[in-house]
Amino acid sequence: MAVVKVSLFNGKHLSCALLTNVKNASHLKKQLLLGKLQCALIKPTLIVDLFQLSVAANKSVLLDSQGKLITKSLYTEVLFNLSISKNISQSLVKFGIDDTDTELIMLSFSDDSDVANILMQIEGDIVKLDKLKDFTNQSAVSKAYKINDSELSVSSLIDLVASKISTKDFVNV
Repeated sequence: MAVVKVSLFNGKHLSCALLTNVKNASHLKKQLLLGKLQCALIKPTLIVDLFQLSVAANKSVLLDSQGKLITKSLYTEVLFNLSISKNISQSLVKFGIDDTDTELIMLSFSDDSDVANILMQIEGDIVKLDKLKDFTNQSAVSKAYKINDSELSVSSLIDLVASKISTKDFVNV
């Protein structure tokens, strides 16, 4: 299976999978809203690298351990932390899936059996996460993170994105 597992702060683990040819995004979104899926479903067009997801997930896990979540769940907190916006709704819309999406990233903090159950509910094909770059829209990423060409001339896109996520609480955008 093409699920990548990453160790995070506080002994938590993050499982991620990239799926294509998804046929039931609308149903999945409804299940998320009802709290029946313990995961985040993310648009891959705005994700440059697994490191970006790890930064947002680690930040979310840290805030959760301190009892300082800004959103209602750990999974919406990841979507919120992926964004540089301090507007929760805007962040969820920008990074969460749409009803018509056919590609998505599944992100979960659950154990392996729960992750397998989540993946069984997604009608699509699991592909290796190293194919993520094929779905990333670098122009859309630059726009979402307000990254300009002069910044890109001195640093990589993923480094800039990770910096923007990390400094969101300290910088007004």
